[in-house]
Amino acid sequence: MDFSQLKHFVCIAQLGGFSKAEEALDVSQPSLSRQMRLLEADLNTKLFLRTGRGVTLTPAGEIFLPHAMAILESIDRGRSALKAANTELVGRIAVGLVPRVARVLTPPLVQAFRARFPRASISVIEGKTPVLTEALNLGRIELAVVFNVDDNGELNLEPLCEEHYVLVGQRNDAGELPPSIDFEELANYPLILPPLSNSIRAKLEIARRRTNTEFQVAVEVETMPAVFDMVKLGIGYSVVGHGEISTRKDEIELTAARIEGMGSRNVTYLAHSRRLPATHLGNATTDLVRSLDIAKLLGAVPVRSPG
Repeated sequence: MDFSQLKHFVCIAQLGGFSKAEEALDVSQPSLSRQMRLLEADLNTKLFLRTGRGVTLTPAGEIFLPHAMAILESIDRGRSALKAANTELVGRIAVGLVPRVARVLTPPLVQAFRARFPRASISVIEGKTPVLTEALNLGRIELAVVFNVDDNGELNLEPLCEEHYVLVGQRNDAGELPPSIDFEELANYPLILPPLSNSIRAKLEIARRRTNTEFQVAVEVETMPAVFDMVKLGIGYSVVGHGEISTRKDEIELTAARIEGMGSRNVTYLAHSRRLPATHLGNATTDLVRSLDIAKLLGAVPVRSPG
């Protein structure tokens, strides 16, 4: 049994005769008859009955037909998959990154993307987590790397890495912060924090209400670079993921204390919309993002397994 025999058998069965199949396949009728005799010999059963109008399938032929068609369809799918794998990807993809991730991921991502998909283009959209999740659901971007997003059922979320939170301040004559502090001790420090739309600030507010802790919010600043500028001026302290400190090794004047009892960690997610189908370029770019070791780039650690 070979592929051509199956193809010819299905064609004859669907058209109801050797003559019609001869025209459709551009194969001589003697050759078709010979192929069917070989197939019937291989299966040890008759597949066709000749009639005045052509041929009909025997009961055995009726049983075999859907299996032969499934084999041919499977071969076609395999050919399509090979063609897609061997075809250079083209098109444009938009990727959303929260600002801190954009700072460290954009250069290696774009460099790797251009090397792997030279005929495709990439657009990197920087924004806060709520803005990027809305863009995902509206189809403005295909994938995003975000912080601390709530699973509301609209997104596919893949945790990539996590960090504990630290209190960070300027190193001065008073010395360094202790290695760790309890969450409630944040009440003793003037804080420089981003607005409530920031994912870390949102986590802080949840923990503050849970523990009845009062904050001294000295300044609210929109961006993290501005937060650190205020910290380095000695205006106050801020709360960040510990990787934020490890990736600022040149800023030796900073001191940090791990915050105990906050009840959560800063988690980085790879996110996609559940409602919108992924493109081939999107799937390939997702694999590319996974390969770039975001945990190392952010100074974070892989997500701990449950339990």
